Amino acid sequence: MRHAIFEKIAKENGAHVQTLKSCSITRWTYCAEAVNAIKYNYGVILQALKAINVKCSIPEMRAKGQGLLHQLQTFNFIFCLHIMQVILQLVLKVSFALQTPNLELLIAVMMINSNTQSLISLRND
Repeated sequence: MRHAIFEKIAKENGAHVQTLKSCSITRWTYCAEAVNAIKYNYGVILQALKAINVKCSIPEMRAKGQGLLHQLQTFNFIFCLHIMQVILQLVLKVSFALQTPNLELLIAVMMINSNTQSLISLRND
């Protein structure tokens, strides 16, 4: 029901739905995709939750929808969403590069050091 409401609102707004992902703690790729999907679909997600709060007759689902809607609109969530997207994209690029079969050790070390400096710079800014 929740996903159907989400898809309906996305279609009404002419938005292309990027599939929402669940995070896996072992794969950077999945986390990056999950964050990107939430950021890309943020407005549609909020509208879907508002529709659930108004139209849903199941009290437990309405309560969860209200709680989730509140959390998604907090400064902390929005700030973390933006920061995590930047961090995960930095890490993801290096992660992909480190998995290439012909990568030289010196280049790998340089990439890791560069990534570390980028993350430090991000933290300090």
